[in-house]
Amino acid sequence: MRSLPNRIRQYDAYTSVYDTIKKYMSGHGTLSDMKTDALKERHWKTILQKLNIHVPYAELTIGMLWDNGLLDRKKDMAE
Repeated sequence: MRSLPNRIRQYDAYTSVYDTIKKYMSGHGTLSDMKTDALKERHWKTILQKLNIHVPYAELTIGMLWDNGLLDRKKDMAE
């Protein structure tokens, strides 16, 4: 995105999309940590309760985690 001309980068839409992408990229480490086999079903129950997600683990998607504030609660998820 940085390769775009300055006249494009000055728009609010560019800034908004850039910030959103940057936020998701910063949350990638958190998602990678959650991928580990060390997290058992009981851990996932706790995570889903903290995020107020009420779906079975088998139906869970990354979008649900993002939509329910995973990126805003990275410190809580580290516990």
